Amino acid sequence: DKEGNPILSIFNQLWIVMIANFIVIVFQIQLPGYIDGWILNNSGSLNPLSSGRLGGLQGGGPNVIGILCAVYVFICIQKIINSNDIFFYILSNKLNSVLALISLINLYLTYSRGSYLALLIGLALLVFNSKKISRSQKRRLFYIVTVFSFLIIYLLPSVFLKQSNRFFLNALAIENVKPFKGV
Repeated sequence: DKEGNPILSIFNQLWIVMIANFIVIVFQIQLPGYIDGWILNNSGSLNPLSSGRLGGLQGGGPNVIGILCAVYVFICIQKIINSNDIFFYILSNKLNSVLALISLINLYLTYSRGSYLALLIGLALLVFNSKKISRSQKRRLFYIVTVFSFLIIYLLPSVFLKQSNRFFLNALAIENVKPFKGV
């Protein structure tokens, strides 16, 4: 890495994984097994947003590729934040901007809630540890993200807890909670 950070230079090579998995999405390439490649959801739709989810080429399924996408987004955002002029860097370094966008698309299509959460926490750490972003901008961003998060949780609870899991957990809670026995 140009900044001399050896850890970033190791993860910088994930751009190859991002491009390869984006090709998997575009062509909906299915691999043998249940959780690798493009995982169909039996809807018959050609729309990649509703026809399945990305399981990735690396093995391990959607959660693994989700974390790899989140890590690569961190690298792209770190480069943007460390630049002298953020907007100029986004426009002038098109490769980094396109790879960040591809990584975000890949991450979204994994539908991995844990990876979404890791991305949000990681981005918060990147932004709040940055010396180039003023304290007032950080405070404004914190308020905006907090309100947005509460709206998402309130309006779209299925993003965080699938409907099938919700029924199971409700039944489990009713079965195991015994308020008059102190359990």
